[in-house]
Amino acid sequence: MRYVDTGSRDPKHALGAYLGEVLLGKNPVAAVRVQSGYFGAEAMGYFEHTLQALGQSDGHTRLLVGSNDGHTPRAALADLLKVIGPPRSGLRFGVVSFQAGLFHPKVFHFQRADGSATAYVGSANFTAPGVSGLNVEAAMILDTKAGDPQSILKEVADSIDQWFIDGRPGLYPVEVETDLDPLVAARVIGVPAPPRAPRNLKPAKVGSQKQQHGESLKPLIAMPAIQVPLTPKKAPATSTAMRSSTPATTATPQNQPGTPTPGPWVAHWGKSLPASDAQRKTTGNQSGAVALTQGDYRGIIDQTDYFRNELFAQQAWTQGTANTGQPVESAKVSMHVTIDGQYHGVLDFKVTNASNRESSQNNYTAQLHLEPISPLFRQTNMTGKHLEIARDTNGDCWLTIS
Repeated sequence: MRYVDTGSRDPKHALGAYLGEVLLGKNPVAAVRVQSGYFGAEAMGYFEHTLQALGQSDGHTRLLVGSNDGHTPRAALADLLKVIGPPRSGLRFGVVSFQAGLFHPKVFHFQRADGSATAYVGSANFTAPGVSGLNVEAAMILDTKAGDPQSILKEVADSIDQWFIDGRPGLYPVEVETDLDPLVAARVIGVPAPPRAPRNLKPAKVGSQKQQHGESLKPLIAMPAIQVPLTPKKAPATSTAMRSSTPATTATPQNQPGTPTPGPWVAHWGKSLPASDAQRKTTGNQSGAVALTQGDYRGIIDQTDYFRNELFAQQAWTQGTANTGQPVESAKVSMHVTIDGQYHGVLDFKVTNASNRESSQNNYTAQLHLEPISPLFRQTNMTGKHLEIARDTNGDCWLTIS
């Protein structure tokens, strides 16, 4: 038995480190049991290979995910179903939701092919912030290989299995994607979460002398990419809700007829494009990217943290190496694109984040690479135009240049 706590900021204490050790190691897994109060598909890269193998062998698989207040998106569950694979006798998957009260456990139990068993029982949800170590989480890890009692591990496994044996109230079994539609209609899933306004902590006195400054956490590890093609981003239904987090100095572009309408914003950023971002430098090579600086949020956001851990926190980030040999993280971000009032559909952009770009001078660390719209930048001088990126309550991202 061992205790892990990401308050230490030790990457080895992240849930993802445990999942990688168990699911991506040499010892095959014969059974998977998970129950998590909150769920996001971004962390499914750890499970993909194991679930595919269990699908071929019809191995024991039990998955319970919560939809507290109905906020779990339909698209996230559809993505999970794609990774799980088609229905089979050894598979049970269910959504748990209550009219009042939360489904709040965070338990991951694995039985190996050699008969040993291990479990993570703690506070980290099956979400990108929970798995990557962005959040401070604590847990106990049990393993029969470390001498922990088999009887306790069996109790953990049985507690998850029992949901499906009893058919408990609040459990909604799901086998195929069409099973999700009645849950959306019943508001069990797919209910937009209320927008969360950005918060800027100011220094606060601690005791009589010290001051505590507002701090931001960063993920401790990069999660493996998901190989199964996931559900394409769809334009959300027309919404009359106002965007909630736009600075008063930022213009809100009007949608043209036929352009999809975003839901309320939960994260937003914008800036006016200088010649370097517009790929119009008079000397040197063009970067092919927009520097993600403070922009309109000067003095409000930390540009070394905001894009990786707030605006694009829900994306699947992967670790790589830049041409310079420095480590760099990258994510593919699907965004609805509107330029000068013309809607160009959903395009896939690469966003990179590298801490070495900061150079201990509080510089930017993230870049938006312009390959999908680079022809438009060559045809039109975008210098001085305003670029905005927003994420709405549906999880969709929107890029507008006007």
